[in-house]
Amino acid sequence: KLGGHMFLVKYSDIQIWFESHARALIFTGVIILIEFVISFLIKFFTLKIKKMNNKRSYTLAKLIENICKYIIIIIAAFSILATWGVNVTAALAGVGIFGLVIGLGAQDLIKDFIAGIGIVLDNQYEIDEVVEVNGFKGKVIEIGLRNTKLINANGEIRIIRNGMISQVSNFSRSFSVAAINVDILYNENI
Repeated sequence: KLGGHMFLVKYSDIQIWFESHARALIFTGVIILIEFVISFLIKFFTLKIKKMNNKRSYTLAKLIENICKYIIIIIAAFSILATWGVNVTAALAGVGIFGLVIGLGAQDLIKDFIAGIGIVLDNQYEIDEVVEVNGFKGKVIEIGLRNTKLINANGEIRIIRNGMISQVSNFSRSFSVAAINVDILYNENI
């Protein structure tokens, strides 16, 4: 019963629906299975890259994994829609217009993504390196497409949007200088 009305669904109606949509259901299942297999393969290969114990390879593997995940989801969604008879070209045109509107409204998000890709490709810093970003000094714990996470000596975690990063000092790429002031009495032998 729904809203005071009784809906009767006959077994034959369900059977007819499944028979008429069997092909679409099978193709949907195959597309989802292929999506999982491709996602598994990408995770497998990026895991191999991460195990190289190289900070740059770990960062690149994480970036590749994130980009591929979104591409696979979008392709699978459009493939499933096409399987069910939805006009994908019209949907893509609508998505293009919608994307343009969203793009104008989400300029900061797009700026963050492009800056994140630039950070990784330019090799400005990598995970586990000590950097100073916009005046905050700490160890890089994560580089994402949108944010960079740093942790300082006090345990404070700072999440900085990649598009807001204007100055970076990397202290892990070359030798660092430490200046230590030691007070001594005037009568002591230097």
